[in-house]
Amino acid sequence: MGCDISQWRMRIGSFCQSIGRNTIKYPAMLLNPNRITNLKLLVRITLCISAILLLSGDVELNPGPPPTDIRPNTRLMSLSQSKLSWDKGDNDALSRTLQEIRSEMTTMSTNMLAMKTEMTGVNQNIDKLNDKLDSKIDMLQTENKQLKSRVVSLENQVDKIEAGSRKNNLLFMGVDDKPSDVNNVFEDISNKSSNQKESWEECEMKIRLFLESVLELGKEFAENVQIEHVQRVRGTERKRPIIVRILSYRDRNLVLENGKNILKQSQTYRVNEDFTPSVRTARKNLSPFLLRARENGSKVSMRQDKLLIDSKLYTFDEETQDIQEVTRK
Repeated sequence: MGCDISQWRMRIGSFCQSIGRNTIKYPAMLLNPNRITNLKLLVRITLCISAILLLSGDVELNPGPPPTDIRPNTRLMSLSQSKLSWDKGDNDALSRTLQEIRSEMTTMSTNMLAMKTEMTGVNQNIDKLNDKLDSKIDMLQTENKQLKSRVVSLENQVDKIEAGSRKNNLLFMGVDDKPSDVNNVFEDISNKSSNQKESWEECEMKIRLFLESVLELGKEFAENVQIEHVQRVRGTERKRPIIVRILSYRDRNLVLENGKNILKQSQTYRVNEDFTPSVRTARKNLSPFLLRARENGSKVSMRQDKLLIDSKLYTFDEETQDIQEVTRK
């Protein structure tokens, strides 16, 4: 590639030797001294330029044949150019793809904003509907409470009316439909056929005999007491209760008091008041508390649908399933 500096000095030194008379190789140059001087100057300039070029390293003294790797370099350059052109094409496609993605993202953002606006409107409408429903529900609840209060009031009125209609009624329990022996008080009816239904007259006759013999009210009272209505309670058991309506409330109380006193220890017969279904349910719920109060030694009695314990009146609360004291007015 570059010439060695020693070789360069040798070559320069051979040309810089003084020209003497004994070493003249070119006698023709001696013809004109001016030409010889010019030639020396030209040679020296040429040598200086050669030296400068050699020192720069870009020029070889004997370059030789062209290198064999020119073609590979050319092919590398072509490959680089094709790679650059391919990369440029890919960059363009990638730019277009990114632009499409940006466009789609913008569209999606617009759609999401529109959906959000619609959802806001829907939520507002739902809130309005909920407010309307809440107001209607509150109104319905208020009306329901009022209706319940009216229903309770009407039920109480109906109970009072029904209790008034049952005021003179008494329930006789334990009287057999076809008895054969109760101190022979029913012997005239026991001879009837067992498959024959009991008539109203037969049922009334049993009650009058029951008043005379069992309750010990006397024959005169039993025959003269005014019985408006008498009938068996519907059922399948043999000893169905008998409902008796006595016209005189005074006679009714007399029969009830004798029944409580005489039948107090009886396991067969009972004479009770004809309570309404609601009163019967309340008395059934109050019975355990009555027994408990008696066991504790308290003075207790039951009045209609209320319990009297040591001069305090109690009623049964269905919600708490317990008794609550009633404040007397």
